[in-house]
Amino acid sequence: MKLFTKIFLSGTVVFSAAFLISGYFLIRYSFESSIGRETDFALQQFQYDKFTVQAELLSLSGGKVEKNWKKKELKAALKKIAGKISVPAAFLSEDFQVLCSEIEPLDISFAEETQENIHRYRFGTDGEESHILISGMIAQKNLTLVFLAQYDIGSTVRQQEVLINYFFQCYGIAMLLGMLLLTVLSVWLSSPLKKMEKAADRMAKGDYKERIRLSGRDEIGRLAGSFNRMADAVEEKIGELSENARQKEDFVANFAHELKTPLTSVIGYADMLYQKELPREQVKKAAGYIWN
Repeated sequence: MKLFTKIFLSGTVVFSAAFLISGYFLIRYSFESSIGRETDFALQQFQYDKFTVQAELLSLSGGKVEKNWKKKELKAALKKIAGKISVPAAFLSEDFQVLCSEIEPLDISFAEETQENIHRYRFGTDGEESHILISGMIAQKNLTLVFLAQYDIGSTVRQQEVLINYFFQCYGIAMLLGMLLLTVLSVWLSSPLKKMEKAADRMAKGDYKERIRLSGRDEIGRLAGSFNRMADAVEEKIGELSENARQKEDFVANFAHELKTPLTSVIGYADMLYQKELPREQVKKAAGYIWN
């Protein structure tokens, strides 16, 4: 794998992971903050609606809320009160029997865990809508009821979905810009190394005068300086080897030239002695030349 590809892929993975992780925590914090505000508002509204129910019970019964109300009359009164509340509501008896309900579907098991002076809430979805269901107990005179109200938080969830879509749009744009920047950065970082590679190839082919012209005090600049110093040392060593070879050739040539004249005389006199019958004096004279 080329250095350009390594830099590009590594940078892309790191940039993408950092952007996604930071975006995840940012969106999560935003959603939790929004849900927290919606929950606080719903609990305050539930408290207000609870007081409204208590006031309406007193109003409908003339200030006397009795446990022995006829069930039919109680249901009618609760249905009338539920109509005055701006959100879907439900009323259960003390033994958790449904008296009136505008909440569909109604989870009785959630209501059965309701305790006095403690408000419970739970998030839920109904199709594409999201809501928060809150339950509380109303104890008034001899009558005890479980009051439930369902508050819509769909706008918060939809806002979260819009925020996620907007984030991914920003993520796509940021990744395109980041990849473009990484491409430029990868080319900028790998270009000096490509120059060194080509220079090394030319030097391997015998061009010992090759040098790299790079400026900078970073690692690549220092590497280029080391390459140039290596090239100087190689050129100097090659020069020394060439000079030694030339001197050896000159020595051999001079040595051969110096041997040529006396060897010619030796061969000539030796051939004369070998080929001809000569007097003793001439043989001795020729042998003397050879000896000298």
